[in-house]
Amino acid sequence: MRGLLCLGLLMAVSVGSGQIVPMPKQVVSGKAVRQIGPILAPVSLSPVIDAYKSDWPGQVGGRNTPLTVVIDRKLGPEAYRITHGKDLRLAVGGREGAAWGLQTLGQAISSDVGFSRIDDE
Repeated sequence: MRGLLCLGLLMAVSVGSGQIVPMPKQVVSGKAVRQIGPILAPVSLSPVIDAYKSDWPGQVGGRNTPLTVVIDRKLGPEAYRITHGKDLRLAVGGREGAAWGLQTLGQAISSDVGFSRIDDE
């Protein structure tokens, strides 16, 4: 059990005052996202989007920047890329990538982690 706890601690990345677990391959610092507006995503990802809304209540709503989720077949099925600049975009390789990417985004928002790009490809 102690080995699993230590492994979990090693897999965390601290960025600014926040933390993302498990550690993505790359986090490029930038402006923090406080809350997102509507989520625009393919219908096939609806169950994953619904799970995100349930896991991270209060993060979606209002007239904030919408999150656009797109499927990018160049990415592996569990891979994702979150970009935050003029807009907020999550590119995923598949349903698993959407789940990982949304959990990472949820942690980044709740921990006040500023980023311009998060990659886990």
